[in-house]
Amino acid sequence: MTLTASLVMDVFLAILLIIAIAYFWRLDGRLKALRSGKDGMLEAAKELNQTVAHAENAISGLRRSAGEVGETLQGQIDQARALAESAEKRNANRSASSSSSARSSYLDDEPAPSAGGLRRRMNY
Repeated sequence: MTLTASLVMDVFLAILLIIAIAYFWRLDGRLKALRSGKDGMLEAAKELNQTVAHAENAISGLRRSAGEVGETLQGQIDQARALAESAEKRNANRSASSSSSARSSYLDDEPAPSAGGLRRRMNY
């Protein structure tokens, strides 16, 4: 009987050992998959980091461009204002100097012409 009890115990331990080996083999496969997934996540994180760096560079470039365009536009606006003020001063000076002449009464009777038409009529 001792021989059979010993044999049964050996068989039982062998089955438990086979089950443990199978379990650890599956566990090793899952750990490998987790590690490879982790590597994939590391690659994705690196790619995301590079994309963020490119986006930051693009945004800084857009800010520089917008600043340059804003400065250029402001310069053009300032020039246009200066030209408008100059034109208003000229018109005020002309209307004051020509108000006593007969030509001004002729011009007052007609609607205001464009700048080109005014020059043609007055023959400057």
